[in-house]
Amino acid sequence: MGRALVNLGHVRAGRRCLELSVAQKPRAAEPYVLLARLYLDLNRLPEALDLYREALRREPGDASLRLRLGAVLLYLRRPREALAEFRAAKERGAAAGVVEPRIGAALLALGEIDAARAACAAAGDAPEARAGSRLLELLAAGADPAQDPELARPAARTWLRCLALSPLAGAPAAPVLQGDK
Repeated sequence: MGRALVNLGHVRAGRRCLELSVAQKPRAAEPYVLLARLYLDLNRLPEALDLYREALRREPGDASLRLRLGAVLLYLRRPREALAEFRAAKERGAAAGVVEPRIGAALLALGEIDAARAACAAAGDAPEARAGSRLLELLAAGADPAQDPELARPAARTWLRCLALSPLAGAPAAPVLQGDK
């Protein structure tokens, strides 16, 4: 009901409903997840992060919760923590096409280009992996990723955000990647 109220434009009433759901079912993960999604919609990322962590306390084996938590951490510019969550999701059975591009993006943010490239290769033909591979190719060639029309697609957003976090941001790519021939 809380999500329905939010979708109808009654955000405060929806939030109260979701908070009541959390209070009534404190041992269940789902109310925390629903409330976290609302906070994401409201751009209240620290609150969403806390709620995803609470949900994980209730369902520690849930790979999709780890993916969501990792995505919030990455958006909050905490790539090392995000990487740990993505790797935990992988251990818990998340599909390679979903988790590997996220691992690669976090590795890029940490400046680990070879490992990011390996993650893209492990992801197969997933759109996010193709975007990551393209970005890494451009960096290796010393080209400006901002000028590439393929990287204007939604699948590349996370990669470009992670590049901005990376120690490579603003540095010429070719000298940094000399060993990547």
